[in-house]
Amino acid sequence: LIWVLPLILTAVVLSSVVTAATFRSLQGGTVVEISVREFATALFGRYGVAVEIISMQLLFAVVGALYLGRKRGKS
Repeated sequence: LIWVLPLILTAVVLSSVVTAATFRSLQGGTVVEISVREFATALFGRYGVAVEIISMQLLFAVVGALYLGRKRGKS
């Protein structure tokens, strides 16, 4: 009974991966290559605020994980 939820979640993830791979192979679109400069301009120009917010969230997550994972007692 404990394994029901993880098995359902695994089935959902695997089915979504297979579906995405199937549709991607059926489309067969062209690959557009862009330079690093164009990527950086798009990422930090258009989505600069979102990138900064996500980077702060990742920093808080790392600090929280370090805080929760530290040994208590003698320092």
